Amino acid sequence: MAKLKLVKGLSYSYGDLKATRSNPYIEVKDKAAAEHLVETGYFETVVPVLGHKETPKSAEQASVSMPAPEPTITQPSVLEGMNTDELRAYAQKQGISLRGVKTRKAIIKAIEDAEKRATEALKALRES
Repeated sequence: MAKLKLVKGLSYSYGDLKATRSNPYIEVKDKAAAEHLVETGYFETVVPVLGHKETPKSAEQASVSMPAPEPTITQPSVLEGMNTDELRAYAQKQGISLRGVKTRKAIIKAIEDAEKRATEALKALRES
């Protein structure tokens, strides 16, 4: 599954997916559909499709081969671009507990901390 962000235009519809300026994030299950939407120039990849070897940010970079990402680590700038509801939904999807977390800033910190712990655990497993 890929998470894409609308970066051009006021809205864009693709099948039953719809992105608007006020709600720019969509999730696409199909790798080919995600690639097509990025190639249109209207979207950039926020979270790549699992198993995908490239992580293009825009249509201009789509032909540039980039290394496969480590576990899904969301860049702080991506988190900053999400509203509180999107952050809570992202945390739930990733299995990150937000019990007792109230503010947007605290949610971002909780997500970053959980992803950092996951990366450290994966590194420890690879070393053993």
